Amino acid sequence: MLSVRLHYSYAHPSLKFSSYRSIRIGKILINDDHVIYAKLPSDVNRRRLLVAYPVITTGSTVMTGLEVLLKDYQCKQSNIILITLFSTPDGLQHICELYPDITIVISEINTVAPNHFGQKYFGTD
Repeated sequence: MLSVRLHYSYAHPSLKFSSYRSIRIGKILINDDHVIYAKLPSDVNRRRLLVAYPVITTGSTVMTGLEVLLKDYQCKQSNIILITLFSTPDGLQHICELYPDITIVISEINTVAPNHFGQKYFGTD
């Protein structure tokens, strides 16, 4: 089971700055490209979003999560920043073609995705 975690911003719980009070965290759980669970703040469509997903191979799971944000919650592509550690060129190309206004931050593009990373990240190894 894969999880797309949607974070508007991240602050360590030990930080007690007043500027972090407006931060909200939402989650979308996706399995086999079907949404199992989605819990997002009611004002998600008015916020800037950081969508965090560790490894993009085909892009299908991330695209399912993005469709939920864009269609079900009426979020704007220009308000979404997708953050990923690794992606294949094909997965990245599919996302860019369908969502040209989304900002993508990525640490590495490689033809072979590190599948073991996802297992460690989700605790399924």
